[in-house]
Amino acid sequence: MRVLGVSVLVLFGWVALAQAEPLDLRQVAADAQWVAHNDVDLMRASPVIEKAYQAVCEQWPDQAEGQTDRLHDDFGLDLQNGLHSITAYGKQIGKPTGVLIAQIDGDKGVLEGKLKDAPGYEASEHGKYTLHSFTQEGKGCSMTLAVYSPTKLVVGRSVADVAAAIDVLDGKAPNLTKTKSVLAAKVPADAMLVGRAIGLSHAKVPEKSPLVNLVKQSDSFCVAFGIKDEVVFVDAELAVKNAETAVQFKNLADGSRAMLSLQLASMPEALKLLNLLKVNVSGKKVTANWRAPVDELWTQAEAAFAQWESTH
Repeated sequence: MRVLGVSVLVLFGWVALAQAEPLDLRQVAADAQWVAHNDVDLMRASPVIEKAYQAVCEQWPDQAEGQTDRLHDDFGLDLQNGLHSITAYGKQIGKPTGVLIAQIDGDKGVLEGKLKDAPGYEASEHGKYTLHSFTQEGKGCSMTLAVYSPTKLVVGRSVADVAAAIDVLDGKAPNLTKTKSVLAAKVPADAMLVGRAIGLSHAKVPEKSPLVNLVKQSDSFCVAFGIKDEVVFVDAELAVKNAETAVQFKNLADGSRAMLSLQLASMPEALKLLNLLKVNVSGKKVTANWRAPVDELWTQAEAAFAQWESTH
């Protein structure tokens, strides 16, 4: 069952293949500290994402397509065409906890049957739902998966996490729409990827990490990526403790961009893309915005990749 561990990793990290499925805040627990969402259908409908995916398939055919074919054959899951959205959230930052909700087509009966052969398999019940727990082969960590509906899977590291997520989906536990959390802010139209986090200053970050001081001075972070009117956009916002810290973050961003510009001096197309990034400060907030026409982005990205490939 080695493929089982790989399949779970793919479910937890799948964004490359990106009926549209925007972020539904009713699926996220009210006390969540972070949330991430991938509208895969919206990505799949985008010509630029399709081009990027085809390029990846041509460059690394085994990794890009072989895994999806294996998952379909072994588990009845259609990640290539039937994966509609992924929503992940957690109640702690800096720890490998949280749940993932995947809107996906496929024969869930086949999946449940295969799970019974997984290492360390145990089944438990939560209301009308069966929770399948197993040890992820090669990783040594436990996982729990539940088929919530014919098109929805809930995956987590523990039985308790998955059970709690099901209660939110069933309306038995409060969700984000009942709060004033930053995580509950309106999702930008046409956003394919959304990521948000709060309580960053309390995150459990290793003291030796170079990010520890930055994280401790931050309150929340939001980012959205998408394509609107043939223009690719990335919008990010960081809320920090005070205005002085916000200026320091902007200076850090500007310095990092200057250093990267030096490294990209021999790649003018990539440098042009980098210079489209705009970083500004307003009070205790730092915003970063990036815009590029789809056609221009693809042309420059192809040229930049060709330059990188010729030197690597």
